[in-house]
Amino acid sequence: MPQDLSITGWDNNPLGAETMPTLTTVAVDHERLGKRAVQRLLAELNGTPAPEDDSLLTRAIWRESTAPRDGLDPR
Repeated sequence: MPQDLSITGWDNNPLGAETMPTLTTVAVDHERLGKRAVQRLLAELNGTPAPEDDSLLTRAIWRESTAPRDGLDPR
């Protein structure tokens, strides 16, 4: 890897940074995800519009397990 196959994990498990090659992953902001869910639930229960927040709750952490495709930089 990653010459023949790129692998990506999910949820930024700390073990991924220790593997060989290190594992590309996606980090999820669980605290913001939970707050957003509660805000939407409360808005629904109160019959009010849910707050609009389209900000990303995830981010890619590029590591050695993912190579550029056809010479393109994945970052």
